[in-house]
Amino acid sequence: MWKKASVIRSQQSLTDAQEELARLEEEDLRKIYGKKPPKIMEAIEVHNLFVVASLVIEAALARKESRGAHCRIDYPKQDDEKWLKHIILTKRHEGVKVDACPVIMTKLFP
Repeated sequence: MWKKASVIRSQQSLTDAQEELARLEEEDLRKIYGKKPPKIMEAIEVHNLFVVASLVIEAALARKESRGAHCRIDYPKQDDEKWLKHIILTKRHEGVKVDACPVIMTKLFP
């Protein structure tokens, strides 16, 4: 995540991170847990890390702009007209649904 999905990212680096995460989950976790039975808390924590990492990547892929400290080198400018929105991720059986809803400004304005 640090190398491919950190604060400086691109479509390619995020896609690479997604692929690497899937590979790690498929291959490396089986190797680790195949040797010994996992401790339940350890297994839950590792699972949660994978879930959070995949959601961070999904949200970053959806947002086609740079915002705050998060820089998309393929979309270097902030675009309030299209992207002053909250990204909403909903985990579904078939995958993750990505939605966005507008930010309602009450006190501070861009």
